[in-house]
Amino acid sequence: MLRTLLIILLLSAICGTGCTVGEVARIESDAIDYYVAGDIESYKKDIRDAYERDPDDPYAMNNMGVLYELEGDIQQAKEMYSKAADHAGERTVRKSSREGDKDKYLKDIAEENLERVERFKAIP
Repeated sequence: MLRTLLIILLLSAICGTGCTVGEVARIESDAIDYYVAGDIESYKKDIRDAYERDPDDPYAMNNMGVLYELEGDIQQAKEMYSKAADHAGERTVRKSSREGDKDKYLKDIAEENLERVERFKAIP
């Protein structure tokens, strides 16, 4: 609950489709929980939903990169990671499936993800 609240407080825009950022942040937070629990299909569903609701959200872009990578679409993953890095600004990550990513700049994480897929390494 506190983690979700922190994510919501970090984001300050309204989604292009009229949803609140809080809704998208909640969906993204739930998706990360699914990923950690190994429920990849629920992760994919929620990330697609978050991205459809707010395609300008760099967190959703980065997670779409993960989704594409999981599906084996490396080109789309690269495009999403690059787009996330370009749109991340000074945002930091408060919740991640990788403990070492917490509090890092989203831009740095997206760039690391991009470098990894460019070397054809699998998601840890």
